[in-house]
Order: sequence, then C-alpha cells, then structure tokens
Amino acid sequence: MRSPEGDVLEDDNKREVRPTESVGMDRSDRRESFENQPLLESRRERLAAYLRFNRDSILVDVLLISAWILLASGVAQWFGLPRWFFYTVVFVGIVVYTQTTSPWSRPYRSPD
Repeated sequence: MRSPEGDVLEDDNKREVRPTESVGMDRSDRRESFENQPLLESRRERLAAYLRFNRDSILVDVLLISAWILLASGVAQWFGLPRWFFYTVVFVGIVVYTQTTSPWSRPYRSPD
C-alpha cells in the first residue's frame, strides 16, 4: 500500500519503509542479532553506513570532550596549575567518559 507521497505504508505486520531510508540502519535495530544485519561488501559502503549510524554519538562525543578540554584548560590557567596536572586531568576525564558511555556499533556484517 502506498501513500500519496509514494511512501510504502504498513500492511499487516510489515515494517514501514520510506524510499530515503536504508533498511537495518535504524538505531532501534542495535539489539538485533548479528545475522539480521545486512552484509556490506564494499569498504566504502561499510564506512558510510558506520558513520551514518553513529553520527549522533560521534557528534556528542566530540562536543563533550572538546568542552571538557576547554573547561580544564580554563581552570588550569585561572589557578596557574602546572601543565602536567592539566594533561593528567584531561586524560583521566576522557578515560572516565569513554568507560561510562556506550561504544559505537556496526549496523552491518562484514565479509572479512
């Protein structure tokens, strides 16, 4: 069944698929089994799918880590702390952040 805009609409138990949407690239599919993920042969397609799937997470990570570095830099300069202390604080903050956040994931199977 199609809508006036040309979208494929739900029919019985079928999932709605729009022409601009890639099947299997939705974040809700993260918990699906490995066998249900699409097999992508091309490295370029795998990279594009990976970046498209994790785009929001990458952006948030870059923004938060950049903010942490700027904050630590400002505090270190304000209080006149030694440079080694600044680098230690930045390193520990990034390690803690990476340990507490969920990792990026692959939305595909690789033939490798």
